[in-house]
Amino acid sequence: MKAINTSTFNFPNVIINDFLYVDKTAVIAKLVQPKIGEYFLFFEFKLNKAARKTVGQIMDRRYVEKFMGSGLPIVCVGANFNAKKSQLDSWKELEISH
Repeated sequence: MKAINTSTFNFPNVIINDFLYVDKTAVIAKLVQPKIGEYFLFFEFKLNKAARKTVGQIMDRRYVEKFMGSGLPIVCVGANFNAKKSQLDSWKELEISH
């Protein structure tokens, strides 16, 4: 069974260390599909954590602040990957309109 590394930020490390890579592109697209037009998307992905905490982390770390006056909606998505089930098991979405 491949190891899941929660701190790998680049593909060379994933390949060299033979870590499991989970492509989140389709999941992100599905979560934001109803949104049409321009917006800012902040996505936080966690392993074995509550999805609501991931959205809280986006807000606590103030990632969205510099985009608040843009006039565009801001969408924050937090998702959790359940390692035991090997699947995405929960997500939380928060939209901030301006």
